[in-house]
Amino acid sequence: MMTLVGQERTVDALKARLEGIGQRIGLQERAGVSGFDRAGVRMSLPRAAYETGVRETLARIRAGDVYQLNLSTRFTGHWPGLDPAGLFLHLWRTRPAPFYACFASGPHRVISTSPERFLRVQGELVLSQPIKGTLRLKEGEGETDPEVLARLTGSAKEDAELSMIVDLIRNDISACCQPGSVRVEGHKSVFCVDRLLQMYSNVTGRLRDDRDCLDLFFNAFPGGSVTGCPKASAMTIIEALEPHSRGVYCGSMLAVRGERELDSSIAIRTAAWNADTGNFDFWAGSGIVVDSDPASEYQETLAKAEKFLTLEGP
Repeated sequence: MMTLVGQERTVDALKARLEGIGQRIGLQERAGVSGFDRAGVRMSLPRAAYETGVRETLARIRAGDVYQLNLSTRFTGHWPGLDPAGLFLHLWRTRPAPFYACFASGPHRVISTSPERFLRVQGELVLSQPIKGTLRLKEGEGETDPEVLARLTGSAKEDAELSMIVDLIRNDISACCQPGSVRVEGHKSVFCVDRLLQMYSNVTGRLRDDRDCLDLFFNAFPGGSVTGCPKASAMTIIEALEPHSRGVYCGSMLAVRGERELDSSIAIRTAAWNADTGNFDFWAGSGIVVDSDPASEYQETLAKAEKFLTLEGP
């Protein structure tokens, strides 16, 4: 289980706190969780197109244009009459993760079930926790099984994914941190969410006196774990390969409590619903490096989207 640095130190503690809040304000899992037209879900990059995108990315990697790139696909379904609050609580109680968030603006509703912290600032202390490296547990496998953990932490591909992004994050936050203060701690740590083992590292630093938390945030945004490196080149290639808008996906949900007080997530495992059209969109992606296998990368997107793909149908 991932250990969090904050008021609640585990996912279970966060779950208990949210359920307590829900009881106090009278929220319950309501009938809005049903009615999803699961059979009608369409992908912006179905299997053949996604695997072609991976092969095109590999060609760009071999050409030296990029070292790593996060390629995503969008899933679009129809869910008229969705109760977003009911869905939020249903997902939280059945599939908890560290950075759940729910947001409303006009007809738009966003439900984020992210496991990934982007940036936290507490006074001068800076923390980023990029996630790279995913392994889906098989039936009967446990998250603490040494052999299972070794399959993830011992993978050269997964190590390359995480190490490259850690270097990128170090560079992104260094511009706003005190010279020599940026460190990497707990490299290749592992936690489990939704039967997915995830590898991450803690990148820490000390904020400069002449910078505030938003200076740091905008200097590092968007997160390297959901773009690639070099970041500018990766974003250009992503725009060419992905036929869809990412919208809120791979953005950030953040709370700012002062000039030097911020916490934020990477908006992965995230869905957006439009009350006017009934459209329900969610996204998933995978990190492509030089030894990526197109078929395996496609399967990883399905594993990450599974919590939405398996929601109750009509």
